Amino acid sequence: MHRLILSLDECTLCGECVHACPLSIFTLEGKIVLVEPHRCNQCLRCVEVCPASCFTFSPAHELIDA
Repeated sequence: MHRLILSLDECTLCGECVHACPLSIFTLEGKIVLVEPHRCNQCLRCVEVCPASCFTFSPAHELIDA
C-alpha cells in the first residue's frame, strides 16, 4: 500500500484533481487544496491529469531489514 503525497509548492490550484477523483478526496477552498488521503483508492487519476506533476506515491510504511 502506498500513500498519496501532494507537493503544495508545485500545485497551481487548477482543480483538475478535484474533477478527476472518483472518490472526491480533493476540495478547493480559495487558495487551499484540502485532501482526505485516507479515502484514496490509488486509481492514479489525479496523477494522470495534474499538469504540474505535483503528485507522488510513497510506501505507507518504511521497510526495515531484519
